[in-house]
Amino acid sequence: MATTAAGTAAPTHNTSSHPVDLHDGADLPAAVGTPPGESSPGAPLPLALILFHDNSPPSQQVDKVLVAVVSTLNTPLIVRIVRVAAASASDLVARFSIDAVPTVLAVVGGGTGGVTVRGRVVGADVPALRTLTDDLVAFGTSATAGDAPAAGAKAVTAPTPEAAPPAAATADSDDGDAALHTRLAALVRRSPVMLFMKGTPDAPRCGFSRQIVALLRDTGVPFDTFDILGDQAVRAGLKEYAKWPTFPQLYVGGEFVGGLDVVKELAAEGELAAELATPATEAATAGAETPPVVAAGAEQATTPNGVAPPNGQAATSDGDAPAAEAAASTPAATAAADDDGAAALHTRLAALVRRDPVMLFMKGTPDAPRCGFSRQIVALLRAAGMSFGTFDILGDPAVRAGLKAYSQWPTYPQLYVGGEFVGGLDVVKEMAAEAGEGGLAAELGVAA
Repeated sequence: MATTAAGTAAPTHNTSSHPVDLHDGADLPAAVGTPPGESSPGAPLPLALILFHDNSPPSQQVDKVLVAVVSTLNTPLIVRIVRVAAASASDLVARFSIDAVPTVLAVVGGGTGGVTVRGRVVGADVPALRTLTDDLVAFGTSATAGDAPAAGAKAVTAPTPEAAPPAAATADSDDGDAALHTRLAALVRRSPVMLFMKGTPDAPRCGFSRQIVALLRDTGVPFDTFDILGDQAVRAGLKEYAKWPTFPQLYVGGEFVGGLDVVKELAAEGELAAELATPATEAATAGAETPPVVAAGAEQATTPNGVAPPNGQAATSDGDAPAAEAAASTPAATAAADDDGAAALHTRLAALVRRDPVMLFMKGTPDAPRCGFSRQIVALLRAAGMSFGTFDILGDPAVRAGLKAYSQWPTYPQLYVGGEFVGGLDVVKEMAAEAGEGGLAAELGVAA
């Protein structure tokens, strides 16, 4: 990246305002100026501005602005500038929920490592960058090292306790959450291939979105997009819906595939076009699994047993439903049934992940994998000489959806050993690469 001052590698303990380039998240405390060991009482707090950038003109502009602003500060405190190339620092991008570049974080180093974020500015907003820097210096001036927040803290001030909301307000909130979830479920299925990005394909608003659009266009597979910058409810809700903190997000057939890193890997393996044309895509094209859209405030027609009729069909009744059936359709009974169903699914999943000592939940079968990631993880396990059971999640939507919540992991494949979740392909790849004598099987604690 072209800058006004060439960055240097992060030192063991950064004591200069000269920009440094951070390549390893483990070096973050040193880069922001956190001294090794315990800080001396009364010592200045480590202050830093972390720039997540790419090679775009806005990132270059922000880099120049930071250098200029820091060089003109009238303070004895050192404000460090730390540059992070976002495309090659996925761990830091996820840790700090960076979903656009350039983004600048104003941080304070912790006494035993780590940082606390005081504020952030997204984009090339020069006045906001100046204010962000001034506020950071003001905080550092008024504080001492003894006031430094604990390592790893994400916020400096705790929210003011509030009285519990009235029951009606809680109900409204629950209704709003349910409505948003319904809307998101429909949005991710709006087209067979859906990309949630910043901007539009012809005018992307961040480097990550620009890159993923280029990768998708290279496949020649049609795709639809949604600009999350124009809808804050979708932008915030989709992070929770997918259990994925950043954008862009890609969905195929209503199923979350991943972000830029995942799509890059699929493209590098020559698997992206195939992933975009999975049976899930065909299901979405045919309208399968698409939830009915109900107008706001309207109630969906149901059959006497409380089950919604198929799309386009009217509910029928042979007269008044028996009292027992009427009672079964009350909100309390419906909630109880939902709870029973969730408990039954959880019990089933707990048994499934323990069905074999090593269980792989994948797309397809070991001899006929249906995605590149599943193919790769099968090859790793076979190369290690391991015996393992598998489950094809494409054939069971309940398991496919439920296991994501069970493991708190949004993608497949998923590997379990002794009923405990190990991770996905990236985790297994890393374990295989770092395995010593005994190989991957020994790393996983199983016999080959």
